[in-house]
Amino acid sequence: MTKVKVYICSSFPRRKEAQILALKLSPIMEIVSTWHRDDLTVAPRVVGNPEILHRAMRDFAQLRKSQLIIIFIGDELTGGGRHTELGLALGMRKSIMLVGDYDSNPFELIPYLRIFKTADELVEEFTNLREDIEADFKWRDEQAELNRTAEEPDEEVKIN
Repeated sequence: MTKVKVYICSSFPRRKEAQILALKLSPIMEIVSTWHRDDLTVAPRVVGNPEILHRAMRDFAQLRKSQLIIIFIGDELTGGGRHTELGLALGMRKSIMLVGDYDSNPFELIPYLRIFKTADELVEEFTNLREDIEADFKWRDEQAELNRTAEEPDEEVKIN
């Protein structure tokens, strides 16, 4: 069966947690995010750093490729890309799961987002329900493709 494609988000100081979650999920899911594997010891400075655009475009492409977004929440930091990634994921109608406690972002309160207290709880649920989850995501992808096809105009139809 095809593995669910997952993008993992967190603040930079919680990058190690993202790495550990990626390792735990990789046997049952395809981890498409790579930012947490970058060889960095501190968060890159944004101002005056031309590499930031490259990283942002890479992360955006990986986010688009994913079917599920997992976001670590509940730390004191309010900056960083995870809030932007949450907004993009909502706009792209991705499935979103949060790990941690609500911090201050009102979008984390949207009812259809699943919240897990710990990453281990999330891993346990995915491990126990793997086949159901994969089937659900396959169905969602098929429905999305049908919707895209239905929205595309028929080139043979001409209006005078």
